[in-house]
Amino acid sequence: MPPDAWQSVRRSVRVGDELLTPGRGIPPTRQAPFWVVEVRRDEVVIEIGPAGTRNRLPGEGFAAVVRHLKAGVGSPRIAAAHTTEPTPGSVDEVIRPYMRFDRALGNYVAAILQHAGLVDYVMKGRQKHVRLAPQ
Repeated sequence: MPPDAWQSVRRSVRVGDELLTPGRGIPPTRQAPFWVVEVRRDEVVIEIGPAGTRNRLPGEGFAAVVRHLKAGVGSPRIAAAHTTEPTPGSVDEVIRPYMRFDRALGNYVAAILQHAGLVDYVMKGRQKHVRLAPQ
């Protein structure tokens, strides 16, 4: 895993941070809050939804998105479909091999990567995507 991507994420989030999902469009609508509850050596733990459901986001998943973008494969779509099958060409599809459970968590990974200054959001037609942020 490129240490710079994961280390940037670890440096940017703190326990108690409230972040927002990417939402729809630019400027965004329909964003939802989520909270950082733990920052571990190899993962970030977040709480989502009214019940405060905990989800673990492995550091390797964040790094995989950055690797994907640096490889020039394309800009993954932010698709928050509530299904166990990732949307083709999405952040969910890029991170799925690193996730412990089949959940749609790509929008949270995208939000944290954006918070860390590693990606920006861009619209392609009506779909929101991530791209590398200018460094």
